[in-house]
Parts: sequence; structure tokens; C-alpha cells
Amino acid sequence: MVEIRLAGIAAAVPETKVLMEQLPFPTSKHKDQFTRHVGVSEKRFSNNLLTAGDLCLSAATQLLTELQWDSSSVGVLVLITQSPDRLMPSTAINLQEKLGLPHSCLAFDINLGCSGWVYGISVVSSLMQTQGIKRGLVLAGETSVLTSEDYLGYFPLMGDAGTAAALELSKDIEPMHFQFYSDGSRFQAIHAPNSGARHFADGGIESGLKYKAQMDAAQVLRFCLHDVVPNIQSFMEKHQADTENVDHFVFHQANQLINESMRKKLNIPVGKFPYSIGQFGNTSSASIPLTIVTQLNEQLASKQTLLCSGFGVGLSMAHVLLKTEHVKCLPLIEVKLPVR
Repeated sequence: MVEIRLAGIAAAVPETKVLMEQLPFPTSKHKDQFTRHVGVSEKRFSNNLLTAGDLCLSAATQLLTELQWDSSSVGVLVLITQSPDRLMPSTAINLQEKLGLPHSCLAFDINLGCSGWVYGISVVSSLMQTQGIKRGLVLAGETSVLTSEDYLGYFPLMGDAGTAAALELSKDIEPMHFQFYSDGSRFQAIHAPNSGARHFADGGIESGLKYKAQMDAAQVLRFCLHDVVPNIQSFMEKHQADTENVDHFVFHQANQLINESMRKKLNIPVGKFPYSIGQFGNTSSASIPLTIVTQLNEQLASKQTLLCSGFGVGLSMAHVLLKTEHVKCLPLIEVKLPVR
């Protein structure tokens, strides 16, 4: 049976850093508590001068060059983001042209957040298998356009990044295994209330991006501990995965408190649970590939078994168990902000 392998992965971030000590927390105690519990000491910020599409384009361009893939060989391109360049058309359509991909290439956006990268891998893999597509790209990126710098309940946590994962058909790789979960009854745990057509239907009058994402931290923590952890346990049992035969557990970088609580409940050793949130913040759908690029770069040259789990906005979660070998993992790409 023909399966799908991860051939390469890349991540791009704005060159500009925001240090938590620079932000106007009410007191030094608030700042210390944030750094200790949330785990972010710095993040990358585009200041709305770069989009998720720009960052993903940088990652994908360099990845295609490194893999020496002819752009005409890519048959599907999917972008996962909740901060698209425009409401229409799909940003993926623009990236198809900018990357020089053929007109026969399937290209579309997926509106998902924290669980999105795993969804993207599943969707593209399925399309490749059913349509006989030899090569595909999964792009995942987010910028802080849904926040404002004075909103200290959300802005310090969220970072900007764009990533690219290259997939190809292979007869020499074990199949990927997936598991998904959705609970729309709790969508208000993380949402942007004054956005989209629903805002107008509910009597709103302002348009554009003049709104802020909101998060109920307590509800998100309950979801992660009471729903996500048991779901991961059942996934591991189903596929006979454990801390002995899985090399790394790459989880969405929600925050330090949530991730450490999950790690301890799952009895995952510290050395098998990589973190990138300290340097980059929570980058939503980009957090899993960004963590792989920055924390597991050298390991991907050899055979690895990864269990990746994304959870959050939706509320939703998605897990994938995959084997990797000889993956081209590029060094982190830093993108200069344009001068306006």
C-alpha cells in the first residue's frame, strides 16, 4: 500500500522580537507570574507588516529549494490559518501563484487554530492517496492581527510564525494514524466575538479586523486536562504507543502550565516533551511544526516516531502518530520586516 511520508519541514518567523519585560504589565508581580505560569519570555511579532501568508511563503520557498522539487510536481497546497491575507479569495490560491505551482494544483485554506496542523496533514495525505498526487504542501501560519498590544490578557501569549511541511507518496514508510475530536458547544472558550457575518446578523455595525480574540483560560485548562488527556490516552492505547516506543511527544504550545500538567498526567519524560513556547509564544496552528524545526532539527536525520497533538480553538483536538526518516529540516528562517 502506498503511504505518505514527511519529506521536509521549515519554519519562518519575523526577525523582530518582543521581550515580555518590555510590555506594560500592571506590576512586576503580574509580569513574573505570567512568565512563570505561561512560560513565554519572548515572542516574534510582525506588527501587522507581515501576514501569515508572507511567512508561509518564505518557509515554503526555501523548503522547495532545499528539496530540489520542481514546482510543477506539487499537486496540492493547503494553508491552515485564522488570520488569512483576505477574507476572499483563499490565501492558498495566491500562494499557488507565488510559488509557481501548476494550475492543476488543488489550493485552499482551512480555518482552524491550535489543532490545525494535524488536520492539514490528514487532509493533504488523504487527497494525495485518493487522487494519486505525488507531492503536497501543508502550510500553517498565524499572526497577531486578532490582538492589540494593550490587551495583556492575550497579546503577550500569541506569537507570529509561518511553516511548511512537504509530503510525498512512499512505499517505504509506515502509515500515519489520526484521531479527531470536536465540541462546538464550548466555542466561546476561545473566540473572536465581533467578527465575520455573525457579527452583522447579531446587530453589529463595524467591519474589518477591529476586534479582539478572547480566551477563558480556566475553561481551556479544564478542556485540556479533562478531555484532551483521556483522548490522547485512548489514542495511544489504540495504536500501542507508549513512552518507550515514541521518541518525542510534540504538543501544541498552549502555555507552560497547561502543557506541563498534561505531560505529568500522561507520564511523559521531560526529555521527550520539547518546548518552543519560551522563545516564540503560542503560534496556534504553526506551533507543532515550529517546535519540530527549532527543537528536533538534528534528530529528524534518523528514524523517529512522533506523536503530535493539537488542541484548543473550536474546541477541537487532533492527534497523529507518524514515523519519520531522512526528513529535510531547515534551520529557522528569520524574515525582516518591510519598510513602510
